[in-house]
Amino acid sequence: MIYFFIVVIVVLIIILLIIHLISQKYNLVLLKINKGKEDIEYYLSEKLNMLNKCRELISNELKDDDVLKRLDDINKDDSFSLNDSLKTVYNDLLKVLDENDKLIKSEDISNIVTNLRENESNILGLVKYYNDNSKYYNKLIHKFPTSIIAFIKNYKDNKYYNDEKIELFEILNDNTKED
Repeated sequence: MIYFFIVVIVVLIIILLIIHLISQKYNLVLLKINKGKEDIEYYLSEKLNMLNKCRELISNELKDDDVLKRLDDINKDDSFSLNDSLKTVYNDLLKVLDENDKLIKSEDISNIVTNLRENESNILGLVKYYNDNSKYYNKLIHKFPTSIIAFIKNYKDNKYYNDEKIELFEILNDNTKED
């Protein structure tokens, strides 16, 4: 009889240990996701400020107030849509610079464009980091036995930032699996 209680206690301890380890796995990946999102939001804010400054300089140079008009309609509350909108405005800026050679000769505009390129590189790296961790987190939610903890703690799927390179890779990867 005593052996039965010892076995039950050992089994309970093992189950509690497994639950604790799974919870720690979730905590670590959620910490990475939150840090990645926080850093992305910082760089998106910097990008928005640089684009506004660049718009001001270009408007003064070209005497045109309609340059990069999309900046006025940006939703700053959602970092996912902010990222997409700022990509579009950044591409618009590059088009304006291509069409007007005298703009790139301006040292201030040139410095901002250089900083924007560096900022874009940082954002791309952070988006990959965030998306990779979100993908891992979403896999944890749907795999047994970690799905039990996800159900108990009411974890939901995490959104991804749009990244054309990742989307293209996943499309190609899915096509090769079907063959």
